[in-house]
Amino acid sequence: MACGSSVVATDRQRRRGQCGRDDHELDVLRRVAGGVEFYARNADALERAERDYGVPPEIVVTIVGV
Repeated sequence: MACGSSVVATDRQRRRGQCGRDDHELDVLRRVAGGVEFYARNADALERAERDYGVPPEIVVTIVGV
């Protein structure tokens, strides 16, 4: 069954990669959530790095690629 033929694709289809767009969107959402969590857990160190080295926390989080 193709992803477009059903309103809701099964979890099995997503895991198999048959719904590439859905997989990509879920991956992006996971990475964003991971970045937010990383930022929150490391806020003090990120602020210190910005103060000492002038690198904004958003750049560090992006480079880490959480």
